[in-house]
Amino acid sequence: MVIYDGAGRRCGSGPRPGFRRWWLAQGLKSGDRVLELGSYQAAVLHEVVGPTGRAVTVGIDPEIVE
Repeated sequence: MVIYDGAGRRCGSGPRPGFRRWWLAQGLKSGDRVLELGSYQAAVLHEVVGPTGRAVTVGIDPEIVE
């Protein structure tokens, strides 16, 4: 899902169906440390690794990260 601002510009993305399930299937669990590049799912990823884990995300889309 892509989120747009009031002027119609793309400004982010919402949770994509299945991402949390996919990360869990890869073996991610509470307490893990993860570097995520460009999927813009930091909130969902942080939920998977929990308060003892660490999720660092790097944006690669100039329209979103400016």
